[in-house]
Amino acid sequence: MKTQNSLLVKSSTNYLNNFVWIVQALVKDKQMKWDAINKSGETVLDVAETARNSEIAVILKDGVLTAKNMKLALPTRSAKELKQTVSDIKHDVHNQLEHTFQTQKRVKNIAKRLNKMHTEGLNNAINSTTVIVVLIATVTFAAIFNLPG
Repeated sequence: MKTQNSLLVKSSTNYLNNFVWIVQALVKDKQMKWDAINKSGETVLDVAETARNSEIAVILKDGVLTAKNMKLALPTRSAKELKQTVSDIKHDVHNQLEHTFQTQKRVKNIAKRLNKMHTEGLNNAINSTTVIVVLIATVTFAAIFNLPG
């Protein structure tokens, strides 16, 4: 429901008594919002009846509800339905929390494996570098004692 003083509401008041034809034209408009409520909490039918504009009220009675009837027409939910809805929401939140905890656990395990792989990679690089350094030192040491010629 939208709060507004539309042309239809203004046309239904006393000071526009001569504009019944405007109301008739607006009633034919399929895009007109019949559930509009003005700042005073009244529908266009309420305004017409308050302004004692019976000619416009008769035109509007076919398709427009009063604000009081509009409130009565709203669907009401039973306490059991509301309790079930709350229970469903609680269950969904619980499932989402469980899923979040499981995801966090998986991420931690992946991080541990990644750190282990990183450490193993660094150890492999250190070992390879050590082997190359030992080979270079051996060749250099042999070259010192073996004089050319």
